[in-house]
Amino acid sequence: MKKLITAGIALGLIGSVSLVQAQATDTADLIKVATENTSKWVETRTTISKESNQWRVDKELIQQKIDFYKSEISMLSDEIKKLSDEAEKGKGDRAAFATKIEELQRATRVVTGILPKYENQVKELVSYFPLPLQETAGKLAKNIPSNPETTRLGAGQRLAIIVGILNEVDRFNREVTVTKEVREVEGQTREFDIMYLGLGQAFYADSQGQLAGYATPAKGQWVWTSSNENAPQILRAIKVGQGKIKPAEFVELPLKITNIKSR
Repeated sequence: MKKLITAGIALGLIGSVSLVQAQATDTADLIKVATENTSKWVETRTTISKESNQWRVDKELIQQKIDFYKSEISMLSDEIKKLSDEAEKGKGDRAAFATKIEELQRATRVVTGILPKYENQVKELVSYFPLPLQETAGKLAKNIPSNPETTRLGAGQRLAIIVGILNEVDRFNREVTVTKEVREVEGQTREFDIMYLGLGQAFYADSQGQLAGYATPAKGQWVWTSSNENAPQILRAIKVGQGKIKPAEFVELPLKITNIKSR
């Protein structure tokens, strides 16, 4: 009987141990599952936090870009308006320029039409130039076109040549010019001092004051006339013109009025 009770108690203890072990196994599994779930939850929250932070950063960058583009659009709109206004103003300016160009073209046609007349007159005037003026204005005159119809020079260039020649003539005609030239006088070739009183008249004398005279304008070459009886005062006048006699003084010279007819 006692053995049966003991056996039963033993079986009961064994059953209780088995139950405790089963319960312990279930608790460990639950803890493991709970731990895994907690780990996953923490991981998920971390991911959500990172994504949220990244979103805020991205949102800020996007907003900055939006603001930048808005500013650019505003600036471009203002620039477009400014250019449009300038374009409208430019239409009026273009019209004014077109009118000015047309006026200049008409003036050019007028100048081109009368240039040949003045060029021919200047060419004839050149033939009366003395040697010193030939060295300046005469060289400019060589640029006058021989044929106005085929010349490549523009109206402005042709007009500038004429003006340049006339300026040289005007300068020469307002000054006393003293030069040295080699000329044949009375069968003798000598170097003479020559004083030009503009284009009106010239006087010459040799260094000894023996041969002297005057010259008057003529086409092709000036006319040289001996006046040896006036050599002393002519030579003295030339020295005054050269600045060798100071202060300057009045000297009586033989003057001749020359009447030149040109077409």
